[in-house]
Amino acid sequence: MAANQQEIDLLQAARCEDLQYAQIRELSVLGDFEHKVIATLKSSGAHLLQGARGMGKSMLFRSAEIEMDATFSKDRQLAVYVNFKTSTLLEGVKAGQQDGFQIWVNLKVLQALHEKLVQLDLIGQGGDLDPYYRVFGVKSVASTKLLLEDKIHLLHKLALASNKETVLTELGGEFSRSSL
Repeated sequence: MAANQQEIDLLQAARCEDLQYAQIRELSVLGDFEHKVIATLKSSGAHLLQGARGMGKSMLFRSAEIEMDATFSKDRQLAVYVNFKTSTLLEGVKAGQQDGFQIWVNLKVLQALHEKLVQLDLIGQGGDLDPYYRVFGVKSVASTKLLLEDKIHLLHKLALASNKETVLTELGGEFSRSSL
């Protein structure tokens, strides 16, 4: 019983962004209003959810994503949830001549898209069938994931570094001059 209580305590402390699909399905309690919001989020066009922290905005977005993933093979609509919870670290940070925040956001979008493509088995087959290989000549999906994670980590490190030049060197001059 103690292990069960510990699991419950951990889930209560976790933010929606940190939960797995199965946990979201298990913990979600959706009424008519929530189902209407999810249906709206799944429809075309721009949608804005606003509300105080902890009101369930992320849970609604993630629930919409889960539903869209379940019907992806039929509907061919790609849902990509991007978590920006550490974005405040990069306010005002420069990566060479570029805005570190802007580069970080671009990387986070690429990372989330990459993970979704892998999850839906759209990339990673290898060889000529893999779109990464056909379009970009990238031979390894895993190496792309590691590269994106490394660059995001270095941007976080840049935000907190006392010697920014060292981190910029690690980040790579060409990378910090590009706008992705």
